[in-house]
Amino acid sequence: MVADGVPAFVAEVNTQGVKQTSSQIVAGLEQGLREMPALIDEVDVHWRAAVSKALHDAVAAEYPEFLHIEAARLEKVVLRGKVRTKAELHLVRHRIDVLESEPELPAELRRLYALVEAYQAQGSV
Repeated sequence: MVADGVPAFVAEVNTQGVKQTSSQIVAGLEQGLREMPALIDEVDVHWRAAVSKALHDAVAAEYPEFLHIEAARLEKVVLRGKVRTKAELHLVRHRIDVLESEPELPAELRRLYALVEAYQAQGSV
């Protein structure tokens, strides 16, 4: 779990004269995880699904609570039927990349493809 290594990390950071709390460090690490899909978007299309799946599997093994939070965020976008921000776009694209390696979920993939296409049609990308 991400939070398990935080106390040692905070202790090391504090020896360098920077004072951060464990909750601040966890928040920063979670933000880094949220930004990973934006970085994965830069990966060659032939590798993107595998990289997305590897990230998903690692987070699922080490910090499943984070996946539940992100699933709730994705569900809000899907229920709304519209992607509003680039962060939401990256969230949807990341889910698409993960699902593309699981072909038994075509209905969800179609819904997500439609969200991305509608966002791109707005000229927001």
